[in-house]
Amino acid sequence: MAMRALLASLLPALAAAQCATRIRVGTFGDSNPEALAVMTDWLNDDGDECWTFYRQPSGGLSIAKLDSGDLDIALLGSTPYAAAAARRGRLKAVSVAHLKGSSQALITRARFDEPKALSSDTIKAGGTAKATLATPKTSTAHYIALAVIANAGLDLGSIDLVFMSPSQITAAWDAGTIDGACVWGTAFSHLLNNPWGGSADPLDAGDIMVPASSVAHWDYLTGNVLAASDAFITNHADLVAKLVEKFEQTRYDYRSKEEGSTLWAAAGAYNQKVTDFASLKTAQDAADVSDRLAKFEYLSVAEQLQYDLDEMTRDSAYFFYEQKVLAEDPSADALSFYTALYDTTALSGLTAGDYQTLLADPAASFDINAAAPVQREQGSDPRCATSTTVTVFPDTFTDGSTGTNAYANDTDCRWQFTPPSGNYVSIDITKLMSEQPDDGLEVYDAAGDLLAAFTGRWDPINLPEVRSPTAGGQVTARWVTNSYDENAIGALEDVGFEAAAGAATSGPNTNCAAGTSGASCEYAYCLGVVDEASATAATTIRSQAAGTPLYAPNSRCGWRVTSTTDYVELKFTKLAIENGFDFVRIYAGSTAPTGFSLTAPAAEPKLLYAATGSAPPPKLVFAAPVFVTFESDGLGNTAVGSADGGFAIEHRVAAKPDCAGAWTSPVANCALDHCTGESELVVPAGAGPPKHGEFSSSAGPVATDGSIPSSELATDYPAMTICSWKFTLPDAASLKGLSLRAKKASTWKENDEATWNRLWDVEASGALTSTTDAVHVYASDNTLVGTLKGAKDEAEDPAVWEFDLTDSPGDTYTAVFASDLNNPVPKKGFDLVYAGRYGDAIAGASGGFCVCDHGGACDWPCDAGLGCKGNTCRPPSKKKEPVDMTALIVVICVFAVFIVIGAAYMVYMHVQHQKAMDAMAQELKDAVVGFKVCVQDYVPAGHSTQQDAVDVSSPGTWYWQEEAHKMGQHPPHLTKQPNWVAFESEIQNQLEQALGSGGTVQSRHYAIDTGKKEQTNTRTGFKRPVLRDTSSEGRAHGEALQRKVQPPPGGWGDARPEELWDQDALLLRKDSIVQVSKQRDDGWIYGSVVLNEGDEAADLKRYGDDGVSLSSGWFPEKVSDIPTAEQLREMQKAMGAGDDALAMPKYWDEVKDPLVAQYFPLAQGSAKYKRVHDAIALTTKQQQMNIHSIERVQNIGLWQSYCVKKSQICQREAESRPPNPTNHSGSQVRNWLFHGCGPDVVDKILQQGFNRSFCGKNATLYGKGVYFARDASYSTYPLYSPADGRGLQTVFAVRCVVGEWSQGVRDGLTPGVRDDRMNLLYDTTVDDMKKPSIFVTYHDAQAYPEYRIRFNQANPARSHPRARQPEPGGYRRNWLEGVEGEEEVQAAPANAMDRLAGMLGRRNSDRVAPAPPPAGNAGGGAPTFEVRLPPNARPGVTIMARAPNGNNVRLTVPHGVPPGGIIHVRY
Repeated sequence: MAMRALLASLLPALAAAQCATRIRVGTFGDSNPEALAVMTDWLNDDGDECWTFYRQPSGGLSIAKLDSGDLDIALLGSTPYAAAAARRGRLKAVSVAHLKGSSQALITRARFDEPKALSSDTIKAGGTAKATLATPKTSTAHYIALAVIANAGLDLGSIDLVFMSPSQITAAWDAGTIDGACVWGTAFSHLLNNPWGGSADPLDAGDIMVPASSVAHWDYLTGNVLAASDAFITNHADLVAKLVEKFEQTRYDYRSKEEGSTLWAAAGAYNQKVTDFASLKTAQDAADVSDRLAKFEYLSVAEQLQYDLDEMTRDSAYFFYEQKVLAEDPSADALSFYTALYDTTALSGLTAGDYQTLLADPAASFDINAAAPVQREQGSDPRCATSTTVTVFPDTFTDGSTGTNAYANDTDCRWQFTPPSGNYVSIDITKLMSEQPDDGLEVYDAAGDLLAAFTGRWDPINLPEVRSPTAGGQVTARWVTNSYDENAIGALEDVGFEAAAGAATSGPNTNCAAGTSGASCEYAYCLGVVDEASATAATTIRSQAAGTPLYAPNSRCGWRVTSTTDYVELKFTKLAIENGFDFVRIYAGSTAPTGFSLTAPAAEPKLLYAATGSAPPPKLVFAAPVFVTFESDGLGNTAVGSADGGFAIEHRVAAKPDCAGAWTSPVANCALDHCTGESELVVPAGAGPPKHGEFSSSAGPVATDGSIPSSELATDYPAMTICSWKFTLPDAASLKGLSLRAKKASTWKENDEATWNRLWDVEASGALTSTTDAVHVYASDNTLVGTLKGAKDEAEDPAVWEFDLTDSPGDTYTAVFASDLNNPVPKKGFDLVYAGRYGDAIAGASGGFCVCDHGGACDWPCDAGLGCKGNTCRPPSKKKEPVDMTALIVVICVFAVFIVIGAAYMVYMHVQHQKAMDAMAQELKDAVVGFKVCVQDYVPAGHSTQQDAVDVSSPGTWYWQEEAHKMGQHPPHLTKQPNWVAFESEIQNQLEQALGSGGTVQSRHYAIDTGKKEQTNTRTGFKRPVLRDTSSEGRAHGEALQRKVQPPPGGWGDARPEELWDQDALLLRKDSIVQVSKQRDDGWIYGSVVLNEGDEAADLKRYGDDGVSLSSGWFPEKVSDIPTAEQLREMQKAMGAGDDALAMPKYWDEVKDPLVAQYFPLAQGSAKYKRVHDAIALTTKQQQMNIHSIERVQNIGLWQSYCVKKSQICQREAESRPPNPTNHSGSQVRNWLFHGCGPDVVDKILQQGFNRSFCGKNATLYGKGVYFARDASYSTYPLYSPADGRGLQTVFAVRCVVGEWSQGVRDGLTPGVRDDRMNLLYDTTVDDMKKPSIFVTYHDAQAYPEYRIRFNQANPARSHPRARQPEPGGYRRNWLEGVEGEEEVQAAPANAMDRLAGMLGRRNSDRVAPAPPPAGNAGGGAPTFEVRLPPNARPGVTIMARAPNGNNVRLTVPHGVPPGGIIHVRY
């Protein structure tokens, strides 16, 4: 440390002896007029200034050096400048050096005559499947390459675009490993003048395919600017102006050259000086240099001042964003933002006399014969050794260069320091002048962990001391350089490195604050690898010290985090790093990944998670230990738009989380909503791997039914993410291929083409955009099996893929999803089903794979006419022989006799009661809405699973399979659902004739194979399945085709239509009564059971699974009828409620259609609005909610279903009170609970109520039912109420009859058993038995969505809400308390139900006259007892009272008796 301080103190004095100001300028090896100013050392005419010019390999590196301070001024391509502007680099343009003209170009082998040929079948370099093009990254040449690709209609998947420096490009061209490159300067000439790979074939000569001038005509303008760092402009505006003036004078001279002048001719002195500059790396021909000079377009000062650099910069930035060079969308940046980045101060200050003087004029003080010093490696300098051992201290070690000579290229030198016993190695870096990011010094400890890594040009006073962490431990220093030499020109600097190694008696400070490092914690940034031990209390790791606004450029830091438990929790408390360029990565285990250890690991550790940008993830739990790394580039050092960059992570020990699923989760607590890292299929012990499975780009807790989280609720999958799923298939020897298919969206309806969407939303390349987003499937030997891209050929299903496998495919496969730098349009991702193909048939075809039970929907159905059995599509069985009908006829005849007798009696009864029945029917219509009675048992039918054989002898009708979205283009009489089109009648005959021999029929451009049931397009080779339908419907269709008329529509079966497969079917038992919510034109009804006449417990045990409901769902109309008076009597008896139990609340408005939900907005100033608002605000104040609207929902059908269910539960508890009650709150009802939902199910809830199939899949912790929260803060969490397209969320305030509850159990299908003898279950499950905050219902009619609230949040909760929380202050079980008619057990004044009860013969004995009865039991009759009315009792309200004999008596409060008054009741 002392030596470094001494040397550092001497450096300013040494520098002062040479110059007062050091100016570092970056330039290119281009052939430009300003090379004269560089090569003649024209600017170093003032002893106070030291101008040093460093030749840069590309502008992408120059912008990082400007931003980090390694350069002060630099010539940049317009597109690197645009990238720096969009990334908020701290620099500005000060002039426009030139436009590219034809000085840059895409040069390829001559065999490629146009860009499209790059994706043809022409032989590519190295035998690869696609052409390989190279270009320096983020350069103008890169921009030109992308423009060529985009305008040719190609994408980044059509060719292989690799990034190389110009010198690497020339070497690759000579080796024949690239097919072309987009280049400039010396590389431009090299590719044109040297054949590809040394080939003598003229077709391998270099040829200009597209010059920059052509790209400019496509509006992709490119050029060079002179840019300076913001700090240099502020502190040295005069020096900026000086350089601008000198450069402009050289360009003015070139533009002003006279006809016949020899100075700028190929052999002229000026051109020769430019040639010397261009030849610093590789010798150049002067004539070539002269030609290249002429290819640029040089603007005058006036033209530069008027040039629309801001528009070119903005357009370049956005194109780079589209082409995945930039992560952040620059389209939101106003043009004024880019205008402000063009500082024309220096240009505006120029006068004609400043620069419009020819260089040959003595007034210019220009000496063409002057020669600037050039920094080169000298052979006399000793190169550093590959390996050096040091045991004597102190020791000084260097790169080997001396004086101002260049350090050596392509070095990898190591020094191993072994200190005396008990001592610690200390390293003081006294000089570091290298080219970032590739040349630098690294230090490693005895275990091989990185202690420090530095690159670039440093003032040594800013470098920390590096000290080994263990006494006696070895330390290794490593100096690494690449093959490029900047060839500094002008006032040369002492470059390379020098360091002093010492033996210290004490170790480094191990108590540095988070984000600091160095032997004495003197460095305000992270450095190297640090071991961290997690404890119960949180410990923080940071990118830089607290209060330091920017993290260090070119950071390379690691933390090995261990835990005393098996798991460790990581919580990002800050994340503001540059999106897409700087990353925090988390790896499994304690092994350091490459770049963080002296020796690369034998196998790279498994990547668990990567973070970039400024959106911190939720708390993450990983299996301990983990290795956390942070790496940054040289530009930005904060998130775009953030003044306080960096990251901070708290880590602590964690218990084992519970989020088991079908795949191993890299994040142990499944906290992310998107995939990350590597996952493997979980195969239970003792079980074999399945033949099919599914995976999704979304992630999170696994649903109780075992299904994976879906991308359907996602908004945009993250950029720069790599996810993989490794799975094994059984019977590898029989595998023929892999089938993949995207799952159907939940909104899919077969009769509505607009809903035909599959869960495959992956970015695809567009007309001017390119993407590499795709799912790649690899075999176990890393052979690519196939690629799933965002878009496919229009002639194919855009979400179905079939891949053939080799003869020995193996049994293990890995699907890898890799996203690129951005999604210009948000993309949800995908849900994919995969299956092994064990035969020749593709999935869905006869003999192919099928799966009809994923998520309750047939995501991979069989073709029409086939059934799914054992995940294989099979045709129906042969037609059975006719059954002997003799016995049946006898039974029918006997039964007919009874019918005749019964009919006579019925006629008599009909005559007697017709009038009464007519009156009753009218009263029934007034009283109830949409009731149906089940006239026969209905057990929902699944899809055919019979393995049947085709009856070839029966005539059939032939169809070909059409794309579903094109079915509307065909005449209806030719189609068969879902997507089959009949062949023409003459083809039908030919196919039938060819069937016997399995022959092929030719039809124009198609060949139809009757044996394989396959149609092939003879021009394209595209194949489609063919169907032969021998059913009665198929034969009828065939006959109709022969007559060329459309047959009548066929009937329907018991299997519900495909668009309803994702919703529950309703299991019904005879005489059960159903409340109808929705009815379709095809005869399917959605309803809720209000009276179940079956054995519900037995049915639950046998049929209670996903897709079948005993409470609400779809059923065919044919199994139902209008209920009779007797059946309604049974329903009312079961309700046990007052006569007006079905009446609407008093405050409701009149509705037009009782079967359709209607909405009534609440006025903000009304008491009703305030009541709902207060219920929500009780727990959501911190979320800063903005309520957009509150609407009352009036759906009479749903309301009556709820009333029936509520009455049944309340009556049961009031009158019989079964054993084992758990609800001791005094109320069976909650007004209100809350339920959040996504925009896709709001309308379903409003019309059909709450059903698990579409509004209950977000949680299963307390059972597989519909979840309601006591606190609005729970339901408003965005996971449960995602926003719609307008940014509005939705929650419902719900009336809910909770009844009696049991403790919720994960994945439970029903509540717990309350009484075995009665076969009675509890009504709901809860999170906490004493003070529930979460209620789960299992019968749709238990809840009514009374209010729909739409809102947004300024401060949504950042973490998942917690259950089992205490009741908030001010909580009310019944927010309707005090509202007329809304007491806990409610009824309403008499209406049509009174008249209905009278018709049904019900005696209204519970109504009490206001007159007091006689005392005692005088006069005989039923005994009476006194009842004191409660304070809130109002006339017409039904209450319960306990009689002296212990029975409960229901009574209606009479008129004329005030609250608190006493009445006498008979019992």
